[in-house]
Amino acid sequence: MGRLSCLLAAGLIAAAVASPATAASDGPTPFGYVKGYLFQSLSDPYVMERVGTRLQLGLEGGGGWAGYHLSVDLDLGTRVGGEPETELFGLRPVEAWFELLGEHLELRVGKQFVFWGRATWVNPTDVITAWDYANMSSELEDYRLAPTAARLRWLISGELELDVVWVPIFEPSRVPLVLPEIEGATVELGFQSVPDRRLFDGEFGLRLGQTVSEWAFDWSLSAYQGWEKLPRASLAPSGAYLPPSPPTRWDYHTAHRRMSMLGLDLAKTLGPLVITAEGAMKFVDGPADLYNGITDRFEYVAGLTWVVSQDMQVGLQNLGKLQVGDPPSDEMFPSPDPMDQQLSLFIQADLAKEWGAQLILIYDLTYSDGFALGFLTWNPIDALNLALGVIGFAGREDTTPYGRMRDASQLFLEAKYSF
Repeated sequence: MGRLSCLLAAGLIAAAVASPATAASDGPTPFGYVKGYLFQSLSDPYVMERVGTRLQLGLEGGGGWAGYHLSVDLDLGTRVGGEPETELFGLRPVEAWFELLGEHLELRVGKQFVFWGRATWVNPTDVITAWDYANMSSELEDYRLAPTAARLRWLISGELELDVVWVPIFEPSRVPLVLPEIEGATVELGFQSVPDRRLFDGEFGLRLGQTVSEWAFDWSLSAYQGWEKLPRASLAPSGAYLPPSPPTRWDYHTAHRRMSMLGLDLAKTLGPLVITAEGAMKFVDGPADLYNGITDRFEYVAGLTWVVSQDMQVGLQNLGKLQVGDPPSDEMFPSPDPMDQQLSLFIQADLAKEWGAQLILIYDLTYSDGFALGFLTWNPIDALNLALGVIGFAGREDTTPYGRMRDASQLFLEAKYSF
């Protein structure tokens, strides 16, 4: 499949280059911002998690046949939480792509965001772009990681479009590391394995979608072959021990596994209401994960969004994950529940001329844990944006998905000036 994806990508590039294009390009337009940020831990009132300053510089331009975009972050700060203390300094590209535009084709190559699905916040078919769970904030570019990809969008006819994505370099999600606790034993970090950055070990995705304007209806079918963005976690005894006495030392290993997906998403507008439905069947290579429950599964989202007014919308969703087959279990890590049910609430509102607010709540009915991201924004002038927010994880036990991340709960403050 890897070699086939390379051949298809090469053919698509050739087709895009050969497509009709006639227009002069526009000159470059610089843009950017400077932002100060502070993240305060909520689990320890004496620990300031992160503090620093970011300068983003960007350049974009193009004409009728081509375009380009480059944005780079320069961070200067400190991550105080965790051991040891880490200096945050260096250049980080956010996006860097070049595109060719034809009459019916758009080819974009480089570091870019690729989002699939129509649901809010949680999308089963959104498998291309990784998440950065360690740096949640009010801005998309902080908590999503743009992959380096070649993407071709082909308007086949009318409102029918084919989206083809090839990602040659795997970009995993970033997750705060929390080692499990075992009574009477110590747990140490073992190997952390990621896929080799080889040309034929990349990711490949196809998405066929259509907007039927006269019915106010959207649909798409998607297929993907690549890697799980979240790692598989496992524990193994470290050193010698004499049964039946249990091991006193364990190694915590993580590794990413091959994953294939078939997905469908639908959306229908009925006046002020938008009904969405999205489902994906995901097939994972290798044994089931006792710790995270990563195995073959069907994921779905069914939601309803109410556009209350031009300044406010409210969404409610039911999220489900059905494990296919019976994953193994042992006394230390029992098998995860085969059916995981969650509810999510999304509210976005412009409270006044300069004020805005956004709230995302997810509650897991199966594990009785949850996640919250909420923030209030103030724009006293057009170029200045101030944000005060909270990121919260809660759970009754450290063995539940969100409960394990309770120590990552933070209060944050950001001041951003754009130019």
